[in-house]
Amino acid sequence: MQEAAKRANIRVLGPKALGYVLPHKGLNTTPIAKTVPVGNLAFISQSSAICSGILDWSPNNEFGYSAIFCPGEGSDLEIPEILDYLAADPHTESILLYLEGLHDARRFLSAARAAASVKPVIAVKAGNYSMSARIAESHSKTRVDRDDAFDAALRRAGVLRVRTIGDMFSAARALTTPRMPKGNRLAIMSNGGGPAVMAADTAAELGIELGELTPHTRELLNERLPPAWSGGNPVDVLFDGSPERFVAALTTCIDDPDVDAVLAILSPNTLVAPSELARSVTTITRQMTKPLLTCWMGESEAREGRAIFAQARIPTFRTPENAVVAFAFMVNWVRNQKLLKETPPALTSYQEPLTQVASSIVAGGGRKPSDPESARSQVGTGGIPCSGISDLRREQPE
Repeated sequence: MQEAAKRANIRVLGPKALGYVLPHKGLNTTPIAKTVPVGNLAFISQSSAICSGILDWSPNNEFGYSAIFCPGEGSDLEIPEILDYLAADPHTESILLYLEGLHDARRFLSAARAAASVKPVIAVKAGNYSMSARIAESHSKTRVDRDDAFDAALRRAGVLRVRTIGDMFSAARALTTPRMPKGNRLAIMSNGGGPAVMAADTAAELGIELGELTPHTRELLNERLPPAWSGGNPVDVLFDGSPERFVAALTTCIDDPDVDAVLAILSPNTLVAPSELARSVTTITRQMTKPLLTCWMGESEAREGRAIFAQARIPTFRTPENAVVAFAFMVNWVRNQKLLKETPPALTSYQEPLTQVASSIVAGGGRKPSDPESARSQVGTGGIPCSGISDLRREQPE
């Protein structure tokens, strides 16, 4: 089949391929006959079962797709070529990967590095232990290498690795915003203490620092909040916080020079209209240069508010813990991007020659050195290792 396809200049996906979907073109080559929501996420999966599950899951998860590929064992078209296509695709803003193993690690990492240099690439790698690796190799027909080496290679390629499918979509939400943190100092503000405590616990577990508010910020918050506010980070605007109070606290925290991002948490109640507050918050974000993450807790009352944030490309979550995890993904992605752009250190020990020292030696003793020690010094100024006769004798084997 491959020989016939090559003669006809036709590429082959598979075997064991589920197919591919290009929602912007209305093209679906998979056996799953359903409408895929149009959006800006591309998804590549080595597992047909994972891919079909996500196709059923996505319409309820506020996500749309630019492309979905499930290439199977990849005897012809493989993941590196798909990555190259998606890197240049104008409809794709982020790329999600479900991986188990690789046919050609070098080609994959080269393509992943190129794609990650222009848009976020987020990967889940399964088969991380000996038992699961054997299962992955048997059904995907790929080689599953050491997990620690694979993890280090992904980081160096600028790819953000996460552990679960849920984390992959949380990271995709977080990276939808064009604003990225310069550090890991987070300010948490909420209209209740409990959710803020949960967020702070997760921050401590992940090594996320709660930014220390400057005296000027505290002074402004004292003026804009009731006397019963928490007095520090997390900032509790209290249960009856109006949209005006909430927005005032938010802008104050985001302007603090010791804060890299703000997480705003709302617990719906009869005193606050979640949708009205979401619109107020969305309006002020246009002037922000730092990332804002939101957590409108609940479902029936909070759903519309989360939709407002999603439309405005503001990362939004259902629980405080997921929001903090997403911020950690943002921090890690920024770090990986720095690794991607770094030039690896040179493998040579070359040093600039000490031309001035060499000139002084020549000027002092003429062109011919007066003794072996002077000769070694003169040669050494050029960065050339030089041993004496006695040193050479010691280095010879007996």
